Amino acid sequence: MISRCFDRRTGAVLLLMAATLGCASAEFPALSTTGAPASSADRPWQRLQIERNGFSKKVLFRDLESPRTVVMKYKGTPIAFGSPINLIVDADLYEKQSHRVRYRFQHPLSAQPTVLLARSTSQAVRTVPIRSEGSAPVVELFDGAETRRRGTLVYDYYSRILFSGDIEERRVEIERVSEDTALDKGLLKYFLVPFPVMGEFVIRVDGQEVARFTQHMQHGFTSPYDLTLNEGMDRATRDDAVLAFVVFDLMKDFVHSSAG
Repeated sequence: MISRCFDRRTGAVLLLMAATLGCASAEFPALSTTGAPASSADRPWQRLQIERNGFSKKVLFRDLESPRTVVMKYKGTPIAFGSPINLIVDADLYEKQSHRVRYRFQHPLSAQPTVLLARSTSQAVRTVPIRSEGSAPVVELFDGAETRRRGTLVYDYYSRILFSGDIEERRVEIERVSEDTALDKGLLKYFLVPFPVMGEFVIRVDGQEVARFTQHMQHGFTSPYDLTLNEGMDRATRDDAVLAFVVFDLMKDFVHSSAG
């Protein structure tokens, strides 16, 4: 089936892209696990170097203006389950699946326990994925006990504003501001890279730019970034900006696995 063939080829294609494009961004050195996120209140964080290891499920936030490094561990694995419609309709003709993930982690700045719930639906006609507004990934953010909703963000496959929604009742957007590459157009984007593999992005809260980050090419299980925070932000806004970045980072794998 075409969609499954593309799934099998995705890893090989990304490895090829890493070999050809990865030389433009140097790999980061090993990071220590010192410092504590709650102690960052005494000085605004401005420039962070970040690595996420998808195998160990750790995200390392290294403050470039101090020796402090914060490690954010997360738990959760995306799952998929088929639709009852495929009990009567051959999946080779029409296939529908639901995708879910629940990630648990502590906010890297405030150390507040947080739950990220994401869901989406994939549909395929004769193995060709069909994407619509109703099937787009939706992210909900809750406190650790899942008794209070902190926000909702929706992913857009086709817009330069990749995520839009709210966090703590404030409007939040993540927009790609770098130029599109060949990977961001046509069949390559539709079948293989529904989520950007590299680029520059801005995070806006209530229409104001509060952070900017660069996504570098993934190396194996490691996803490297550079994040710059607006030093004029209050702490609550800074926490929301970093939480929006965490959503972007964690949702990369989910979007790829649920795109159909």
